[in-house]
Amino acid sequence: MAIDKAKVLKSAEKFIASGKIAQAIEEYLKILKENPKDWNLMIQIGDLCLKINKTPDAIQQFQRVADHYYADGFFLKAIAIYKRINKLDPSLTDICIKLADLYLKQGLTMDAKTQLQVVAQHYVSKNQTKDAIQTFQKLVEIEPDNLKIRNELARAYKAEGMLSEAIKEYLEICDELSRKNLWKESLAVLDTAHKLDQKNSLILRKLLSTYHELGDSAKGTALLEETLKQDPSSPEVLSLLAETYADRNQFQRAQETIDKAILGTPNKEPLWTLKGDLFLRGGDLDRAYAQYSLVVERLIQKKETEKAVALLQKVTAHDPTYHPALQRLVEVHTVSRNEGQIIAACNALVDAYISKAMYLDASKYLDKLIHYEPENVQHQEKLEFVRSFLDKPKAGAPQKAEAPPPSPPQPKTLEVAMIPEEIATEDFEISIDLQPEESVELDEPPAPSFEPPPPIAAEPVPVVTVDQNAMETPIPARNFRVPPQQQQPKAVSPSVAVATLQVSDEEKEFVSEHLIEAEVFTKYGLIDKALEQLQIIVAKFPNSLMARQKLKEIYLEKGDRDKAVEE
Repeated sequence: MAIDKAKVLKSAEKFIASGKIAQAIEEYLKILKENPKDWNLMIQIGDLCLKINKTPDAIQQFQRVADHYYADGFFLKAIAIYKRINKLDPSLTDICIKLADLYLKQGLTMDAKTQLQVVAQHYVSKNQTKDAIQTFQKLVEIEPDNLKIRNELARAYKAEGMLSEAIKEYLEICDELSRKNLWKESLAVLDTAHKLDQKNSLILRKLLSTYHELGDSAKGTALLEETLKQDPSSPEVLSLLAETYADRNQFQRAQETIDKAILGTPNKEPLWTLKGDLFLRGGDLDRAYAQYSLVVERLIQKKETEKAVALLQKVTAHDPTYHPALQRLVEVHTVSRNEGQIIAACNALVDAYISKAMYLDASKYLDKLIHYEPENVQHQEKLEFVRSFLDKPKAGAPQKAEAPPPSPPQPKTLEVAMIPEEIATEDFEISIDLQPEESVELDEPPAPSFEPPPPIAAEPVPVVTVDQNAMETPIPARNFRVPPQQQQPKAVSPSVAVATLQVSDEEKEFVSEHLIEAEVFTKYGLIDKALEQLQIIVAKFPNSLMARQKLKEIYLEKGDRDKAVEE
């Protein structure tokens, strides 16, 4: 049954006039029950509740009104009601959070910050760490440069066991302090972060930088060496230590350290890059390029050509005429089919070749440029210029001697030298089948004249001479027996000996890396550098068959038969 609103209001007013506030409230509540969205009446009821010290009931009424205004977008009205509630009870965190949100909507940043700080401290005092973290995060969003708030957030993360988040905040604080040149304060923050994760490479790197700014680089190096004792094979710490040695111009020590790091990790690309950077700092472009080439090959496989180009450009930035890197740039741009970059790299490469009087190579890439830009007259003119040098004989070059008349055919002879040290104690057969008009093909072309090696034993070496022209039938197999006094113990072939050895993981990694470098150097004609890499392998692992085989091939290509025989 509907109430008579006018009658109820008149009754409530009488109660108020006579000071009977509680009875008046009851009358108003009857009306509110019939009309629950009478917001003005709610405020009136709240005011009456305050008169009789019923603060919780008053807050309840006020909050209903404020929530309505907030939901409907009447933010200023909502702020006014929430502020009344906040004065009645500042510990109501929900009200503080809503006020902060409304202040932000109205652009009142400092008012919002004040409310959130109250909320955060309340949560901290009640050990409500998760709630405190959320509040501090909002404060950081409002004021990112407030290091005190960031420090509170980091401490809250730490208390909650969120160590990676805590470290991130500490590093943000460190960066801000560093920008202000507050190095001692930065070091204190980094020490706190370092205690949370002593192997974190980013923390260690910032510690090194801070010690350097404070003029105490040696302390940074000592810290790394101490950290390395806990994990001697840590590639992150080793690479940092290598950089530290390089900063102190201890390049040899830096290279040894980075080699150790490379052996201890499957993720070698960053370390190869770092090693290349170290060589570059030391001015060794050839070895820097060799290291970068290892990374470039993998980047191309991953189709990350932009990164590959950036690495190669590190070398050309030091020397714009370094043709191996320019040649590789042409190849990389060709893979990515970037015609504009191909042309630019070819132009640079041609200029580099001309500056080094490598005219034949220059002409090849000029032909490529003409293919891409047939209308470009400069390419044609440059090609004519280059060919003018190719057509001229080099000054001081020896003239070709006329070929002597052919000598009359001589009887073909075959000398067989028997060296006692290489003959086993048991009987064996040597079967020589020589056919007239057949030639024996060797791996290497025979020298014009051949002198048999000097005998190894003191006794003269017997030599058998066979006149092939006089023979009509193959020589039958013959048995040779070494007299007892000349018998030697059976020699084991070096290659067999090497094959029976157990190869360690360290040797595999070390040999593989230096062999790749040697291949890169060989590809671009840097033979001396290739030999240097192979000799590094042999110095550390004398029984490395792969290294010695490669040495033999290079010596043969150079025409150094004596060294090839040694290998």
